[in-house]
Amino acid sequence: ATGFLGMSALRTQLLTPTTLILDLCMPEPDGLEILHMLSHHAHKEQFRIVLVSGWDERVMGMAASLCRVYGLRLLGSFSKPVSVRALCELLEADAEEWY
Repeated sequence: ATGFLGMSALRTQLLTPTTLILDLCMPEPDGLEILHMLSHHAHKEQFRIVLVSGWDERVMGMAASLCRVYGLRLLGSFSKPVSVRALCELLEADAEEWY
């Protein structure tokens, strides 16, 4: 699927996820463009975002800064390949804060 399809599903509320794992290296639109689109979503505060990238740390840092500027809730970020254990630990720690 493409980022456009995912955003369309969010807009039409076909999907109502709470956690978005966003690959910054997606083609058309890339992950930075998706962050911009998410910043205009009516329910953006419901999303917990995890960034994933094969790009260098500067790009990851820029994406994290965009999340703050856009008012998006960034849980964390991972370089590829992503450790499933580390991802699960991040999500579990966040779940403990909510409950």
